[in-house]
Amino acid sequence: MHELKFKNPVFHKGINYTVRNGSMWYRRLVDEASVLRSDVLIDGIEIKVVDVLMCKYRDIPAFVLEYEHDPDCRNFAGLSKAMQCAYPNWTGNPQKIVTCIGFEVK
Repeated sequence: MHELKFKNPVFHKGINYTVRNGSMWYRRLVDEASVLRSDVLIDGIEIKVVDVLMCKYRDIPAFVLEYEHDPDCRNFAGLSKAMQCAYPNWTGNPQKIVTCIGFEVK
C-alpha cells in the first residue's frame, strides 16, 4: 500500500484530484494489465482511487482542475505555483509528464 502526501491537505466530499510530477504514481497505481489499484493511504486512512491519468502538463483535462482537491490549484497558474512548491526542480514545462490521481472522499 502506498501513501499520498500533501502540502495542503484540503479535501471536499466526493471526487478529488491531485496532480503529481512524473510517471511514478501512474506506475504504482496501474498494473501491466491496466488494472487500477485502489488502495492508497492519506494520513493513514485508506481511500479509494477512482481514476489515474498520465499526460503532458499542458494536456491536463479541465475536469481534473475542476475537481482538484486544493481550491488554489483549480487553474494552471495556481497549480503551477503549488507544483513549484512541492517539486523544487519544477519549471512549468508544458511538455512535462504528470500523473493525475482521482480519489473519493466520503
